[in-house]
Amino acid sequence: MYRLSLASREQRAHLLFQELESAMKIMNVPLRIGYDDQTTVAGSMFWIRLSGIPVQQLVDGARNHGPASVHYDVESLIPTLIKANKHLIYEIPPAPKVMAMYFPQFHRVEENDKFWGDGFTEWTILKRIKTEGIKRPLAVKEGGLGYYDLIEDEDTRKKQGQLADAAGVHGFCFYHYWFSGSAAPDHHKVMYKVTEAMLRDGYPQKTFMLSWANGPWSRRRTGLDDGSEEASFLLSQNYGDEKEWAEHFDYLLNFFLHPLYLKIRGKPVFAIYRIGHFGDKLKPMLSMWRNMAKEAGFPDLHVVNTLGNFYRDDPQTEEMLYDVETEASIHFWPQLIGSDFFTNANTASVENMKIPSLVQYWGAFTGFDRRPRDPDDKYWMVRDPTTFGAGVECSFQHMGLDNARAIDKNLFFVTAWNEWNEQAVLEPDERFRFAYLEALHKNLINMPMRALEDRRTLRDNPLCEIGGDSPKTAGTHVVLVIRAYDKQINQLKSLIYSVSAMSTPTCESNCARFIIVPTEEKSVSALRELIDYLDISHSHLKVEMIDIPPNFFSEAEHRAPRCGSVNYDEVPDLAFKNGVCIPFLDYDPKCLKKMAEETGDEILDKKRKICGYYNNIHYALTDMGLYLAVNKYGGAHDYVVVTNADNGYHPSFFLRTLKADKEIIATHFVQNKKREERTEFALSHIDLGTVVVSTAALRRSNLTFSTSTPKSMIESHPTLSKLEKDVALMRSYHDNDWWFIQKAVHEMNFDAAIVAEALFYHN
Repeated sequence: MYRLSLASREQRAHLLFQELESAMKIMNVPLRIGYDDQTTVAGSMFWIRLSGIPVQQLVDGARNHGPASVHYDVESLIPTLIKANKHLIYEIPPAPKVMAMYFPQFHRVEENDKFWGDGFTEWTILKRIKTEGIKRPLAVKEGGLGYYDLIEDEDTRKKQGQLADAAGVHGFCFYHYWFSGSAAPDHHKVMYKVTEAMLRDGYPQKTFMLSWANGPWSRRRTGLDDGSEEASFLLSQNYGDEKEWAEHFDYLLNFFLHPLYLKIRGKPVFAIYRIGHFGDKLKPMLSMWRNMAKEAGFPDLHVVNTLGNFYRDDPQTEEMLYDVETEASIHFWPQLIGSDFFTNANTASVENMKIPSLVQYWGAFTGFDRRPRDPDDKYWMVRDPTTFGAGVECSFQHMGLDNARAIDKNLFFVTAWNEWNEQAVLEPDERFRFAYLEALHKNLINMPMRALEDRRTLRDNPLCEIGGDSPKTAGTHVVLVIRAYDKQINQLKSLIYSVSAMSTPTCESNCARFIIVPTEEKSVSALRELIDYLDISHSHLKVEMIDIPPNFFSEAEHRAPRCGSVNYDEVPDLAFKNGVCIPFLDYDPKCLKKMAEETGDEILDKKRKICGYYNNIHYALTDMGLYLAVNKYGGAHDYVVVTNADNGYHPSFFLRTLKADKEIIATHFVQNKKREERTEFALSHIDLGTVVVSTAALRRSNLTFSTSTPKSMIESHPTLSKLEKDVALMRSYHDNDWWFIQKAVHEMNFDAAIVAEALFYHN
């Protein structure tokens, strides 16, 4: 917004446009934009070559309007000139501030001595494990930290701070332990010596915050008690009463007042691991704490939920996020994996989760392997430094692309700094040395930029490979939604293999993701087995299946238009003959008469598809695949291809269709030269095989296959009989691929093209 003191907004805007015209003439640059295209970048600060500044024009502006106006001219002149010359304006998202999760153990703790024996520390577990592949701390003589004692070794925390500084780590998130109840210490504190030592000596001299690990301790350290002796609580947690809440806050205040404690808009940031475990005590406790924070001179508290497994396990979590008004949520990795969250990555965050928290702090993890604690554990997740680095790169790229993401400070939580017995470490280890820290630092100093108002942004950025493959081969640009059933297994495999080898205009290999849509209930298990096989034997392929709701097929059958007297008692002649709707013989005699002469269950099954029931299901399922492609992967893919499993593609299919650079592209099977030359979007002109449509256009229009049927047009037709309307409606379901294109082109004005000779006849 202009802050104009010498002229009205309108007068000033016209004067500025005149100055732009004059400046462009001085620099011999033709004016390619109009008055309404002037661009001002909010909060303007420019890095620009001196030769690019129209000095003469700025001087003229000062003469005309006074020196105070020059900065207004610059604010609009420079970005407008950039756009006028067909260059791009880039923005950099708020810099990620990495907060490493810090486990304040690795010293003698009273409770561990009591529960596990004198002198027990986390190192006791790690030193005795003999399993191959387990990371161990790098020796001090090689620049590492060794098997340190966080209390006795005075220099360890200082060195940790130095390592964090060198890698660009913004700060540490220390776990905080406070217990209540009969099986809790009188002073409530556990593993408190490290953070209290930090208050005394300042080390590791980094920004820090606390995360209350509030679950009870059991021998299995799950916090869940099934009544067995093994699961009996070692430390109970019932959260006390108001007196204890006040005592707890007074203790926390010692940290909040520290100059290095993390604050957002003056509010101390305090994370809670399991907000759903509090029951009805959380809301009044936080209310008291917020008041006490204000009495201590803070504007409020910035309370953060930890998003992980317990969001599902503690039933009250979602309700509490609404009720207690937490300010944000942390993405706590690796718990997002397997927690039913709609995430499309397995190393670091690439999108916000569908939870009540508007502000969400993304994160990553360096691995998760509990074999030091349980040598028989089978569920470990290894992330070597290359995979970790690729995952962080992927996350940072998505930050740059998601300009609508709500964020204050762009905190980025990494699990973990020193969880050695879960193998989640940034600290130097014997095998990889400093590689995790180096991978993090490399990404922090190469934060990607986003081009403003540029539809090519997603393509021009080196897109990450979901799952952490090497960024050199990363870059998926197309999602294929493939409709299939069990008789097409071999054809489907062939299609996936061939498409995965194709290139796009901006990607050399591994450029496609595949979403399988089972069109029959009996085919689901066979297609699932195929996906599992591909996941093991061809792990580089990205193949998944839509999640079909329970009872979907039976409910869809009930809703679908159909033949027979079940739904249309008044029209008894609308019936099957050898599985074919009799009226269809008049509408499509060549095809259906031939089918009527054939017999057998498989043929009858095929005939039913023509009658609407299967086609209704067919397109409802297609829409599920379309929704998944757009909403889960649309931020990282430019196009969605909707096809059938028994289609075959020319090796240049992507290159030919995507180079058309249209919002929707129809491809057809070429029968003869005459048809190939036709480019009108008419049903008789295209033997439609595949629809290619841009994800941006789908997001803009909300176009679906099921809503493309011209149902209202058919039902309101003035001369068709009810029988004819029923038949026409069922026939239209069979042509929904075509109606989808028609609606996109004629009602929604999609920029469209037809591409021939890129699709083979059915295999």
